[in-house]
Amino acid sequence: MVCITRFRIGVATRIKKRYDITKEPQRWNNFVNYYQDQLNELSQQYQPDLIGFDGDWKHTSEEWKAPQTLTNLRKFKKDIIINSRLNQHGDYATPEQGVPVVATDDEYWELCYTKNDSWGYQSFDMHYKTPNMIVRTLADVISMDGNLLIDIGPKADGTIVKEQLDVLENLGRWTKKYPEAIHGTRRGLDSKNYLGKSAFSKDGKNSFFISIATKNILVFMVYKQKF
Repeated sequence: MVCITRFRIGVATRIKKRYDITKEPQRWNNFVNYYQDQLNELSQQYQPDLIGFDGDWKHTSEEWKAPQTLTNLRKFKKDIIINSRLNQHGDYATPEQGVPVVATDDEYWELCYTKNDSWGYQSFDMHYKTPNMIVRTLADVISMDGNLLIDIGPKADGTIVKEQLDVLENLGRWTKKYPEAIHGTRRGLDSKNYLGKSAFSKDGKNSFFISIATKNILVFMVYKQKF
């Protein structure tokens, strides 16, 4: 069974806190116990393979009880995967919204990316990225040996708006056409040697060069070179 859960801890902004935990320690302890109970319930009922945290910057690792949280989760599933937002007690990095300028030093990483400017469905946000931009982003991520987590925001009735479907359908057509250049590949040529987007097969015997149209037209070609 594969169950992926994104668990948000805290909803206040980066610049505003609801209360000072040094002045109300019991209130904070109550919340810590509350979210720990939720994690236990998720682990017992669904045995998730991956849990993604968020909002860890609001407090210290000690305040979140991050090490204890990780130890507890591994009691339920010893090989569970945790993202970096458990105060760096996770397994992979999670940059958000912007592709790294240069390849990250992290062994594993994932770009968290929205189709417009919002997570989830927001009726007022019609600033959708084009299918071309989404595929460009995926190509960037592939060339840097990362993964792409792209947001899908259904409406209250479960339907997905056309703008999101267009992105998904175009992205799906490209990934279906070039699966060999996407799945199981590793980091491509360094930007010092090649300014374009590229990737190597896992065994290093094949390289893939991704050619992208300069205009806002979805024309992406992958060229394969054997060694």
